Amino acid sequence: MAVVLTLRKAISPGAPATGGRNSVELGTEAERARRHARWTRADLIDQMTGLMRGYELSWLYGRAQLEATAQPAAQREIRAQLKRLRQETERAAQAAIRQAYQAQFGYGKRAGWNWRDLDEAEDKFVRRLRQEEYVFATRFLDDIERGRLVMPLEERAKLYGQAGDEAFWWGFLYADQSADQYVRWVTSEAEHCPDCLYLSGELPPKEMEKYANANPNSLPLGGRWGTGVYSAQELATLAIVPQSGELLCTTNCQCHLERVTRPPGKPGARLQRKPFRSLAPKPVQPKYEEKRSRVRTKRVKRDGTIQKGVLSVLEQDLLRVLHGGERRER
Repeated sequence: MAVVLTLRKAISPGAPATGGRNSVELGTEAERARRHARWTRADLIDQMTGLMRGYELSWLYGRAQLEATAQPAAQREIRAQLKRLRQETERAAQAAIRQAYQAQFGYGKRAGWNWRDLDEAEDKFVRRLRQEEYVFATRFLDDIERGRLVMPLEERAKLYGQAGDEAFWWGFLYADQSADQYVRWVTSEAEHCPDCLYLSGELPPKEMEKYANANPNSLPLGGRWGTGVYSAQELATLAIVPQSGELLCTTNCQCHLERVTRPPGKPGARLQRKPFRSLAPKPVQPKYEEKRSRVRTKRVKRDGTIQKGVLSVLEQDLLRVLHGGERRER
C-alpha cells in the first residue's frame, strides 16, 4: 500500500513528477501542451503533404522520361534515380512521423500533469506506435506509384497528422496509471463510428443488436458502468484510445478523453482483460497487415526482451505494483 500511496502522490501538485508546479500552473501548462500538440499535428500534415506531393510529381516525371528513352543505359539510370527518390522520401516520412509521435506522447503526459521525460519503456512503446504508421506510409507511396489513390492526396496526407493524436492520448492515459484514476470516453458533435459510440455508451440499442452475435468483446455497452467511464488501468488493458487504428473511424476519430471521478456504485460487469476489437474492422491488405501485426501485438518487458501482448512495461509494472497488495477490480 505504501507504494500505491507514493505513486498517487507523485502525480499530485508539487510532487516531483509535476516539476514542483501547483494546480494552477499545471492547468496552464496542460493547456499549453494541448496547443503545442495541435501545432505538431498541423506541422506533420504539412510535411506529409509536401513529401507525398513532391514524390508524386517526381515519380510521374521519371516514368515519362523512362518511356521517352529507348537507351538501356539511360533507362537504368532513371530507374536508379527513382529508387533513390523512393528511399529518401520514405526516410523523410519516417523521420517526420518519429519526431511528431515522440512530441505528441510527451504533450499528452503534460496534459495529464506528468512532467517526467519519457522513460525507456515509454520510448519503446512510442516506437511501436510509429512503426505501425510507417507501414501505412509505405502503402501511401505504393499507391502513388500504382496510381491507386482513392482520395485526394492532401486528404490522405491529413490522416497522418491526425494519427499522431493517438500518441497524445496514450501519453495522457499513461501520465497517471494510479488505481484511483478514471477517464471518460467523450464524443463531440460529429458523426461517430459504432466503436466510439459503443465505448462512450451512446450506441442505440437497435444498432447494438446488429453486432450482438459477432461482438468480439465482453465489455458491456459504455463500459462496466455503462457511462463511458473507465479506470485508466482498464483502458490501458483494452489498448484503445481516440484515434487508435483499431477503431472503425481510425484517424478520423472526433472523440477525446476527460479525467473524471469513479462512478458511484459497483460496476455491472467484470473487467475485459484482452484488447478491444472493432465491431466492424476495416479490411487491410494481407501484405500490410502482416507488417503491421509485427509491431501491434507485442509488448516490452522490463528486461528489454520482446514478447506477445498489448501492455508496455510501464503498464505491466504499475499494474503489478498497484494490484500486489490490493483487491483487483471486478
